[in-house]
Amino acid sequence: MFKVGKEYEFIFLTCTDRGPTETGGRRWFVQAVEGTLLHLHLPASPPAAADKYLGPSHEQNMILNTASPFFHSARLTEEIDADSKRLADLAKRWRASNQHN
Repeated sequence: MFKVGKEYEFIFLTCTDRGPTETGGRRWFVQAVEGTLLHLHLPASPPAAADKYLGPSHEQNMILNTASPFFHSARLTEEIDADSKRLADLAKRWRASNQHN
């Protein structure tokens, strides 16, 4: 299911004082797959204006067990970006067709 070198957006389940909730939306690159274990990498972000308030982001690595009950889902970022582009194109066409009415 997971391909080495591809970027995925991961969603995890966490437990808060309000009960279980979904968290995530972070994009990680798969570096290796060993059964249910994924070796993930998140490169540091380029310098940004917010760094003076938040501090610079650092590169991160993580091993994720996809058999864990806290792993919810993952989706290829290529698919997410393609869906976003399709929705933006539909919105443009809808606005263009409704400006004449």
